[in-house]
Amino acid sequence: MTRSRAIDRLRRSQRSQASLGKWQVDLTASPLLDCPYREDLNPVVQQALAELSPEQRQVLDLAYREGLTQMEIADRLRVPLGTIKSWSRRGLIKLRESLQRNSQEDS
Repeated sequence: MTRSRAIDRLRRSQRSQASLGKWQVDLTASPLLDCPYREDLNPVVQQALAELSPEQRQVLDLAYREGLTQMEIADRLRVPLGTIKSWSRRGLIKLRESLQRNSQEDS
């Protein structure tokens, strides 16, 4: 019985790893930080964007710069819609917290 459970756990782990590999997206480029209007951004905003993960920056860039919906972003990146929603929400929360923190430091 222990052997069977160990094999089941191993198989489950392998399936999980394969599933993660399926949804990986090349996020090495951070389009929002490399965009042409970057110099026009306030340094505080640039710093806040730099604190985001590459996934969060990419999703926010596609949403705000290209005007894509979350569904369109999910299709383009070939990532589940729920993942896009999570990246977007966490990114916006982190961005807000960073900007609030910086505005309090300036006061």
